[in-house]
Amino acid sequence: MLVLERLAISLSIGSACFMAGVIWLVQLVVYPSMRLVGPDRFADFHAAHANRITLVVGPAMLVEAFTAGWLLWRCPASVPLWTTAGGAVCVAVAFAVTFFVSVPLHDQLGAGFNPEAVERLTGTNWLRVFAWSCHAGIWLVWMARRVEAPA
Repeated sequence: MLVLERLAISLSIGSACFMAGVIWLVQLVVYPSMRLVGPDRFADFHAAHANRITLVVGPAMLVEAFTAGWLLWRCPASVPLWTTAGGAVCVAVAFAVTFFVSVPLHDQLGAGFNPEAVERLTGTNWLRVFAWSCHAGIWLVWMARRVEAPA
């Protein structure tokens, strides 16, 4: 396996697992905590959250998108197609929900507390939890199979 392929696989595994951990934290801690912030402080809270979470997830999402696409295009012989194709589907689902559902809801919340928007954000976020958890799970299955039967 080429060095570039190893790097892409490693970065994909790392970003998928990182995003799975982050999205579980957001789902179980951050979004439920939004209900506890008073309406008078919510806009400031949300602005701080949006700015800081972007610094955390932005680079990882870029790495994940790039590596998922590159590995799908240049699938190494040691990586089954189900791994790269499944990962690319997971990334596509997570990104679609992020940009077409979550971002517009966050835009609404930027104007102030909206209980319906928080509920919808929390409910639809399970799709991202599922997608990023599946992407990490696909890589973990691939790694476990390599440990069982080294190439």
